[in-house]
Amino acid sequence: MPNDGASACHPSPAGTYTFSQGATLFATCSAGTYSDVVGRSQCTSCEDGKYGPNIGLTSCLSTCTSGFYSAAAGTGLTSAPANSCNACGEGYSTGADGGVGIDAKNACVCDVRYGRLSKADDCVQCLPTQYCVLATSGAQWSPVEHR
Repeated sequence: MPNDGASACHPSPAGTYTFSQGATLFATCSAGTYSDVVGRSQCTSCEDGKYGPNIGLTSCLSTCTSGFYSAAAGTGLTSAPANSCNACGEGYSTGADGGVGIDAKNACVCDVRYGRLSKADDCVQCLPTQYCVLATSGAQWSPVEHR
């Protein structure tokens, strides 16, 4: 005789995980972790420069905003480290989520009209006799002499 109860398999929603195959329940990701897709078997710790203050997150929050970077390392943080954001400084920029690194040279990229040949160099403003082109690797602007 067929089972009268409806039964179907469904993946766990984003922000949760299923801890074993065939489980009938799913668990919510804890603070400091997230699950950005359905059907995860575990949650992922928030990366350096991000934190997760709540349970059930589908993404972590950025510690810093655009133009600032965090030198504070640590994954799985549940709150933003106090006083952890530093300004990138003149000639530097970041994406909307800020940057992460030990200093502005490593965490930030050169702003438009600024360039450097390597991450070891400071970003300097391109001279009037130069123009800046976006490098194919490292997302850096490099000064190029007019010919």
